[in-house]
Amino acid sequence: MQNSVISAIFEGNNFIRLLGGLLVTARIAFISIIIGSALGIVLGLLRTTKYKAIRFVLRLYLEIFRIISTLVWLFILHFGVTAALDIQIDGEVVSIIVFSLWGAAEMSDIVRGALESLPKHQLESGKALGLIIRRSLDEQLYD
Repeated sequence: MQNSVISAIFEGNNFIRLLGGLLVTARIAFISIIIGSALGIVLGLLRTTKYKAIRFVLRLYLEIFRIISTLVWLFILHFGVTAALDIQIDGEVVSIIVFSLWGAAEMSDIVRGALESLPKHQLESGKALGLIIRRSLDEQLYD
């Protein structure tokens, strides 16, 4: 049985097609990681703000992406949104959008947790050394 599967992979141009799919997957992953990381850092910084409305909206965004499966988001965007707006979006673009938004949600929670876990004496030391750019970072975290 195993020999037939392995031979099916290497016969004809199946192997070339598999490598093409691997390239598409790597491209989607690379672009999504870059966009998701950049957007996640910004959203993570915004999640430490003192404004409750912004924190609520960003927390809702995070929980929506945590509760609903990524596969469901792919179906919603590819079939639901495109049908509702009567537009055509390539599957690769849909994948990049969904994985970027999911990655940004997860990264924002990591950044928020990292900022809120800093002890007060480290924030004061950073401020004394001129390392803290945002003057009110320690004030926001400890209010």
